[in-house]
Amino acid sequence: MTSTPLLSIVIPSYNYARFLPDCLNSIFNQTHAPSFEVVVVDDGSTDETPQVLEMYAEPRLRVVRHERNRGHITTINEALALARGTFVARIDPDDRYRPHFMAAVCRVLTQHPEVGFVYGRAALIDERGAETGPITTAPHEGDFKGSEFVRLLEQNFVCAPASAGRREAWLEHVPVPDGLAFNDWYFSVLIARTYPFYFLDDVIADYRVHGANHHARISKDGSEERSIFWLLDRVFEPKDDGFVFEPNREEVKDAVKDIQDFVSTVTTDLKFTVDKETGKTIVSVVDSKTKQVVRQIPAEEIMKIARNIDRMQGLLFSDKV
Repeated sequence: MTSTPLLSIVIPSYNYARFLPDCLNSIFNQTHAPSFEVVVVDDGSTDETPQVLEMYAEPRLRVVRHERNRGHITTINEALALARGTFVARIDPDDRYRPHFMAAVCRVLTQHPEVGFVYGRAALIDERGAETGPITTAPHEGDFKGSEFVRLLEQNFVCAPASAGRREAWLEHVPVPDGLAFNDWYFSVLIARTYPFYFLDDVIADYRVHGANHHARISKDGSEERSIFWLLDRVFEPKDDGFVFEPNREEVKDAVKDIQDFVSTVTTDLKFTVDKETGKTIVSVVDSKTKQVVRQIPAEEIMKIARNIDRMQGLLFSDKV
């Protein structure tokens, strides 16, 4: 591969050999596919992942293998750094694309050069690959182009396999900080600070739900909650780069300080969880002594200040397509 592909597909992989063929086949069997490459970083898998990858005599496939497991953050950082495409999509090896995924996302990003990220709907599938019925929710009916920043703070509705973005939009936020429990919401929120998004009202991928899901593990071990706090701190920290918070920098700094003061007084008494049915963030106030939930605060109330920040940023592109 010498020419630059239009699209890079990056796959951080660890011990998902049983699902990997389904993922790879969905990539190499695309209809009307543009020029593309696939970058797989195998993070020291101890199952049959190396053997599965050897089965694909495909010049568009590049494989990097870690001799030992180094963690999902190191793996995604390396995979994104290796991507050469104008556009980049990230998919986990237990998910898969619909046949028109590449053509759909590349068409949007080509026709709308101001858009940094495109996402669509995904259908839920089980371990065997059978659809379980529902599709992922979205805040829009019909295609939409505009700011998703505040909405993404309220609800993580961008499903990773059903999304793609400009290479430079991804790389602005690489490396992902070590210790972060997730990277999908991290990228979506931070890219949404500075780029308009495009919602494609179409099912373009399948998201597999099973007992070994990464998100299921981090919800149980508490690392998801800690990472939510870290990302919110990152999102609302005052910026002096003259871009994100223009043109009302001082007013925004005051609004940010209000949020920081609020969080600093109640951080030890707040619990962030994600409703698995709706994907919405639930904020519970917990008594620090009894550990009992005193009350639950609607995310919409907490996000009132954030809406003001979004307005001040000058990122209100919202145009119905």
